[in-house]
Amino acid sequence: MQEDFNPQDLLYQALKSSQAIPIGWDEYFSYQQDLADFPFFVSEDGICKVYAKAKNAFVKRICSFLTVKEKEIDRQSGQMQLVLEFYNGKVLVTKRVERKLLSKSEIPTLLQYGVSFLEQDGNAVLEYLLDSDRKACIRCFHSEFGWRKQDNGCVFQFAELIMPKSARLERSQYRGGIDVEPKGDLTVWLDMVKQDVLPFAPLTTVMLLGFASPILAFLSQKNDLGSPVFSLSNDSSKGKTTAAMLAVSAFSNPTMDKGLLRSFNSTENYLMSFLSTSSSLPIAFDEAAVYKGDMAKFLYLVAGGVEKGRCATDASMKQQRSWNSMIIATAEFDLVDDHDPNGLKARCFPIAEVLTKDAAQADRIKRTVISNYGVAGKRFVQWLLDNKMDDMEQDYENSKQLLETLKTQSGSNSSSLTPRILSKLAVVLQTAHYFTECFGLELDCSQIEDYLLSLEQKASVHTDLAAEALDCVLQEVASSSSRYITKDNPNCPNALGKISEKTEGFEITILKNETENLLRKYGYHPLMILKQWKKCGVMETEHDRCCKRVTLNSRLPAQQCCVLHINYVDTIETLHSRGIVPTTNLDYPTEEYSSEISEDELRF
Repeated sequence: MQEDFNPQDLLYQALKSSQAIPIGWDEYFSYQQDLADFPFFVSEDGICKVYAKAKNAFVKRICSFLTVKEKEIDRQSGQMQLVLEFYNGKVLVTKRVERKLLSKSEIPTLLQYGVSFLEQDGNAVLEYLLDSDRKACIRCFHSEFGWRKQDNGCVFQFAELIMPKSARLERSQYRGGIDVEPKGDLTVWLDMVKQDVLPFAPLTTVMLLGFASPILAFLSQKNDLGSPVFSLSNDSSKGKTTAAMLAVSAFSNPTMDKGLLRSFNSTENYLMSFLSTSSSLPIAFDEAAVYKGDMAKFLYLVAGGVEKGRCATDASMKQQRSWNSMIIATAEFDLVDDHDPNGLKARCFPIAEVLTKDAAQADRIKRTVISNYGVAGKRFVQWLLDNKMDDMEQDYENSKQLLETLKTQSGSNSSSLTPRILSKLAVVLQTAHYFTECFGLELDCSQIEDYLLSLEQKASVHTDLAAEALDCVLQEVASSSSRYITKDNPNCPNALGKISEKTEGFEITILKNETENLLRKYGYHPLMILKQWKKCGVMETEHDRCCKRVTLNSRLPAQQCCVLHINYVDTIETLHSRGIVPTTNLDYPTEEYSSEISEDELRF
C-alpha cells in the first residue's frame, strides 16, 4: 500500500460507483486499524462499507448520508427515541423517530424520508445504524413540569432539571410548546418588583401566586389543596393582565400564548391538557368573556385539580389528567356570585381591587417581565431545594395556624368554609415569608396577612345557599298566597300548595314541580337545594327522596310535594306582610350545610 494513500479517495470512488470496488488485504487491515467507524466509511456524500468475504475484500456504497445523532429518553415514560440526521436528496434533515426503526422490518421506512439505498443493502444499513446507535450520546428530556422523586430526594423539572447542590449531576431538558427558558437578568426583575410591586398589597399577592405554585404542588402530596383560582375581576385598564403577566413571569415568557399566560378562547379539552402539562407552575387565563362554555362548571373543574372521568372505546377507564397549580383568571365581571355552590366559593377568590395605579407603572412592569422571565422562579426553586425541603410541611402548618389565630382575634364573622379557605390562603402567606428570605427583600408580611384575611371574609359573606334559597321561596309564597290552600281558603282552585298552622309554627307544602321552578327562577340548582333542606331539617321527606307524597285536599290524589317546616320564631317579614306569619327574622338550624357537590349539581 502506498504511503500517501488516502482512504477518503477510495470512499469517493465507491460513492460514485454502483459496483463494489475490490481492495487488497493490506488495505483492508489498514482500514481496520485506522478507521474509527470501521467497517464503515462515513461522509456527507454517503455511507460505504468494507467487506471481507472468502478470499476477497472490497468497498461498496450502502446508502446516502445517515446517522444517529443522539438518543433521547423521556423521564416520564422511560421510552427512548432516536434523533436521526440524514440527507433526503436536497438538504440535511433532523428527525425524531421511534427506536423500533432499528429492526429489519422497519428499515424500509427510511426510504419514505428520502434516504437512498438498495433493498439488498438493507441488512448493511441496519448494521450501520445499530453501530451508530451504540456510539450516540444519550440525553434526557421531560415534557411536563414539577416535583419528581429521585435517589430518595426530590428534583424539580423546569426548563432543565433543578437539583439540590448535594445531588449527583444529571441533565434533562424540557421539550414542549411552552416557553420556559429563563431569559434576562434577575437583578433587573427584582429592582422592578421593589419599585412597582411591593408597595401594593393586592399586586404583591398576585405576584406571590407565581412562586406559591411549586409549594402548593409539593404540599398537595399530603394535603387536599386542589388548584385555587384567583379571579382578577375589575374594569378594563385596571391592571388585570399586567398582574397576570407579572405572576407567570416568575417561570415563563409572559407574552400571550407563548408561556403560561393563555387565552380563555380555547376548547375545554385544550385547557385541561394545558393545565395537566403545566402542573406545579402558575397558570393564567385571560379574558373570561370569550369563554364559550359554562364558566361555573369550568371553574369547579379547574379548582378541583382533576379532569372528568372518561371511558376508552373498550369501556376501560382512561387515566385522568390532574394538576396542582395556582390559577389566575382575568375578567371584567365577577366569576363567582352568591348563587354559586359553597364548594366553588372555597376554591375561587375574587380580587377586585385596582392592581396598577397608572399606565406608567403598568408599562414598566410589562417591559421588564417581557425581557426578564424565568430567572426568579429558577432561583426560588433552587433555594427551596437547598434550604426548605425538610421544613415545608411544618412551615405550612404554622402559616395556617397563624391565619386562623388572626381570624379569631379580628372578631369578624366566620363561616363553615373559613377553615378550608384559610388552608389554601396559608400557602400564599408561607410563600411571602420564603420570598423574603430567598431574595432578601423587605416584604411587609403583615400587609399580606391582612389582605389574605380580607379575601377570606369576602368568600364567607354569602355562603349559606340553602338559607338564601328558602328566603326566596318564602317570598314567592307570600306574594302568591291566594294560590295556596289555607284554613280560610280551603277550596282554592289549581292550588300550588297548602299552608297549615301548627303548634310551633307553620307547615308550608308546595308542589315539587313548583318548588323546582321557583328555585330555577332565582338561579339555584333544585336538586342541590332540596338535599340541603333535607339535611338541615327544614324539609320533611320520605326517607329515600327529596319530597313527600301529600294529599292537598280530599278531591285531589296524592302529589309529590316539598313540605317545609317554618317555626314562629323563624319566619320572615315578607310572610307577615301577607298576614300569614308574625314578623321576625328567619333563623336556620345551626348544622353546617354540605358544600361538596357533584358537578351535575352545579347552579344552572
